[in-house]
Amino acid sequence: MIKYHLAHAGRWAVDISVRTVGPESDEWGGVVKLLPRAVVWSEDPNDTGDYHFLAATDETGRFLGGCVIDIGPMGFGPLAEETIGFLEDIEVIEEHRRRGVGRALLRSALDLAWERGARSVRWTVDYGNAAGIALYSSLGLAFVPEEDPDAEHPEKCYTVVAANPAAEDTRGTP
Repeated sequence: MIKYHLAHAGRWAVDISVRTVGPESDEWGGVVKLLPRAVVWSEDPNDTGDYHFLAATDETGRFLGGCVIDIGPMGFGPLAEETIGFLEDIEVIEEHRRRGVGRALLRSALDLAWERGARSVRWTVDYGNAAGIALYSSLGLAFVPEEDPDAEHPEKCYTVVAANPAAEDTRGTP
């Protein structure tokens, strides 16, 4: 569990915790309600992903948001054995947005990926998600424009990439 103290210009302050959760935890219902695909990822016997579900709660235990990250070998191409993370989803309940909860969830997911040896974490964000783009930009992350062919309504999006600051590049330079 990681604890954060969030405050803004003396107008509000809250202590939150972010921790890994699963179907047996009290926060699971909040994760499933906010991120319905979590049930699919947690129960599909054919899915080989190593999914980690994180929940953010305030000091009273109220659920504020959650995210899902898949950490493991890329599984294809010349980097098939390289451990990477893919942030499957991140969401904050509307009334708790713009208060640092998303940042705390993202930092916790990245820390988890780095602890498990991931060299990078990737995810997509739609061009129209101004709040997400602002958050990721504020953290100095890299953006690659593309179109998401798997989207329900193919929309233009960015792939966001976070590199593990502690990873050594042992592949050499081209």
